[in-house]
Amino acid sequence: MKLSQFGQKFAESTGIVDLMDDLGSALNENPEMIFMGGGNPGRIPKVEAIFKDRLESVLQDPEQLHSLMGIYQSPEGDKGFLTQISGLLKKQFGWNV
Repeated sequence: MKLSQFGQKFAESTGIVDLMDDLGSALNENPEMIFMGGGNPGRIPKVEAIFKDRLESVLQDPEQLHSLMGIYQSPEGDKGFLTQISGLLKKQFGWNV
C-alpha cells in the first residue's frame, strides 16, 4: 500500500513502540527471567494474595465493579486514595503532601 508522507510518518516504527514490544515479549518468552527494567513490579506472593482477595470481593459487588471498570479516574488519581495516602505519609514521616 502506498502511503502519503504523513501516513508514512505514522506507520514507521518508533522508539517507544519498540521498547513496549521488547518489554511485553521479554517475560512471555522467558517467564523465569528476573526482570529489572521498564518499571515492572517484583512479585511478592503475600501482596499478590491480598490483591487477589480484594479483586475477588470487588467482582462480587456490582457497584464496586462498575466503579473499577466503568468510570475513568481523573488524571491525578482517586481523590479518596490520595487523601488516605497523604494522611499516612504525614503520620509516618511528617510530610505535608
